[in-house]
Amino acid sequence: MALLTPGTSVSVPTPQLLVENRLAPGRYRFQLVVIDDSGHASAPATLVVTVNPLAPPPPPPPPPLGGGGGSVGPIRRPGPILNPGPIHEIPQRLPQ
Repeated sequence: MALLTPGTSVSVPTPQLLVENRLAPGRYRFQLVVIDDSGHASAPATLVVTVNPLAPPPPPPPPPLGGGGGSVGPIRRPGPILNPGPIHEIPQRLPQ
């Protein structure tokens, strides 16, 4: 794996180049020149690459409810409903 360093050339014997990114965030301009077996060089191909900074890690999750002691506490059931009153059904008109 080739390690690209600004201001230096890299030569590989095959028409493939695998690159490991160790560049600091910023913009870089790369030029590629291909030299054939007879020693003839191609015109340079230029590529501008932007290396973005790493995203900050996500914030930690909030503590659990109930004081964060790891225990939620006893489960409390609601008391009885006192004097709920009469239940009335509302008639509905059916479509014709």
